[in-house]
Amino acid sequence: MFDMSEYVLNKEQQQAVKYNKGPLLIVAGAGTGKTS
Repeated sequence: MFDMSEYVLNKEQQQAVKYNKGPLLIVAGAGTGKTS
């Protein structure tokens, strides 16, 4: 399992992780920190 303990999520990120009401599209363009 992926260890998330070293990451701090902001309010919007927490909402996306907890979302459970159907399909969800998250758009993350260049420079948004996807590979950091």
